[in-house]
Amino acid sequence: MNPIEDSSVLFKQKRDEYLVEIRKKKNTDFIRSKRTKIANLNPNNSGTSDQSNEPSIPITELAQAFMGHYNTGNINAMPDILEALRKAVSLDDAPPITELMKTTVVPYIVDLLRPDLYKYEKLMIEASWIAINIVSRESEHTNYLVGLDIIPRAISLLEHPHEAVRDNALWILANLSGESLMFRDDILKRGVVAKLEYLLSTTPGSSDTAVTVVWLMANLCRGKPFPDFPTIAPFLPYLQVFIKNNEDEEVQLNCMWALVYLTEVDDEQQLQEVINMQVFPELIKNLSCNNQKILTPTLRVIGHIVNGTDAQAESIIKTELVATLYPLLSHEAKVVVKETVWVFSNILAGTRSQALVVFQWNDGKIIDKLFSLVREGTSSISEECIYALTNACNVRDITAIGALVDLDMIELLIHILKLSTDASILTSCLQALFSILGEGLTLTGEVGLLDNPYFLRVAQVEGLFVIESLQESSNEEVAEAADQIVKQYAKIFQEN
Repeated sequence: MNPIEDSSVLFKQKRDEYLVEIRKKKNTDFIRSKRTKIANLNPNNSGTSDQSNEPSIPITELAQAFMGHYNTGNINAMPDILEALRKAVSLDDAPPITELMKTTVVPYIVDLLRPDLYKYEKLMIEASWIAINIVSRESEHTNYLVGLDIIPRAISLLEHPHEAVRDNALWILANLSGESLMFRDDILKRGVVAKLEYLLSTTPGSSDTAVTVVWLMANLCRGKPFPDFPTIAPFLPYLQVFIKNNEDEEVQLNCMWALVYLTEVDDEQQLQEVINMQVFPELIKNLSCNNQKILTPTLRVIGHIVNGTDAQAESIIKTELVATLYPLLSHEAKVVVKETVWVFSNILAGTRSQALVVFQWNDGKIIDKLFSLVREGTSSISEECIYALTNACNVRDITAIGALVDLDMIELLIHILKLSTDASILTSCLQALFSILGEGLTLTGEVGLLDNPYFLRVAQVEGLFVIESLQESSNEEVAEAADQIVKQYAKIFQEN
């Protein structure tokens, strides 16, 4: 393979690796976090609120009262006790989950979630709601409930005739699948996908249910090792419908994160299945909103598509993508700017025609903006812009390279080579410089002559010494990249 083509593939991989750390910190603040169910749910529609003025009863007293009714089989008296317990553990601020766990009632509450008691709707609602808020907190408590078979019980509850019970089951499963990959895989192995398919096809449910369903889907698609794609592939048509027809912000947000997880796998066919959902118009539309929560995963999905095969990247680049992305380079949120630069970086690392779309858009405004961000942006944004601009140097187009040189690209590269200690950045800059010098040879028509205008600019900023010194780098990739330049232009180096 041509060294330039080989490095282009490498650049795409490096851009993907570069953002791993920020993604660990930022990308799953919403999806992966477990959630406690606080909102009022009144199965009797009496309009009462959980924020009542009733005096609070100690957990221990409520537990004793519940066990008294449980041991005597007094089913009708249990729902009110469970409601009081549920309200106590549904507080937003430090709910007494640990205190509840210290009593003996939890196994008995979970035991109520069985088919022969399904006809007691309020009992099911309150017991399952308590389970939600236990699994939404400490891992040790979650593990305890899993040991009580809460997973198969919750999956069975998806068939309950009452929507509130089904919704609680979804909450339990979403929290559990977000807790660990072991729980995610157990839920998948127990046939939850088929249950969700049936639920969505027969009972559309409320908007709240849609939010929870897609949250669960997203968590079931998340995590490495990735779930087996054929298992979760049935989600795609439902995600497509939600994306195209449901404008609820949380539904859209959950859908975008589901697509992030589905597209970050290194699998061309899986990526193509997502592309076949034909949701590009909705992705482009999301780029025009000012909601960082929506923008971040949308940019991530687009970046993954652009990072696919040349044909897959082309399928979205030929839309209004570039024009819609450009304003985001000036977004107030740094993470949005950085993700946007990453998308442009991968476009520039693509085919010549794809890179030229960026170069030629609006008389080069994108390239100009990238240079501005290198000089004026934060360090992390500047670094990502450097990667994008070094990718741009591999375009193999005399006019495009000339435009970069006119913007002092050579001087920028040498400046970075003098100051940076990052091996990845140094390697990228050296490879970019090699590509620029190659285009300089094309301009002169002769190899190794001093009238290579780009080589002269390297010499003018003392770049020859910098390159030679990097041959001694302890990093093998840096040393090889520097050595490649020196060997290609050995005669000129000797004369200078």
